[in-house]
Amino acid sequence: MKILSRESLYRFISALNLALCLSVLGLVLYLFSVRKQHYQPRTQKFEGQALELSKRLEEAPALKEWLFKSRQLFNTSLPRKQEEKKSAFVLLGVSLGKRNLAVIRDTAQHKDYYCAAGDSIGSFKIRQILKDKVILESEGRTMELSK
Repeated sequence: MKILSRESLYRFISALNLALCLSVLGLVLYLFSVRKQHYQPRTQKFEGQALELSKRLEEAPALKEWLFKSRQLFNTSLPRKQEEKKSAFVLLGVSLGKRNLAVIRDTAQHKDYYCAAGDSIGSFKIRQILKDKVILESEGRTMELSK
C-alpha cells in the first residue's frame, strides 16, 4: 500500500480544483446558450398567431346596435329602495330575563347605554325590548333598532 506524500496530495487537490472550476465555467456558458435559443423562436411563433386572430376578427359580423336599443337590459319598474337614515343609535346586545336589558351605543356622542324598558336615551324613551330588536319612542315617533 502506497502512502501519498504531502506534495503529491497538494498537486492532486490543485488539479482537482482546476477541473472543477473549468466544469462550472462550461456549465454557465451552456446555460446562457440554451437560454438564448429557448426564447428567440417563441416570439416568431406568437406573431403568426396574432396575425391569424386579426384576420378572424375582420371576418366577424358587425355589431347590430338596434338589437341593444330595442331591449331593456335592466328592469326599472321596481321601486328603488330609499336609503334609510342612519340613526345615531346602534343596538349592541340584548339580555332577556326577569328584567330585559339592552346595550345601545350612541355613535354621535360615543357613549354606551345599559338600559331597560322605560329608561331614556337622549330624547328617546325605550318602549319595548324584544329578543332581536329594541323599540324607541320620541314625541309620537317610533324607531326600531335591530342587530
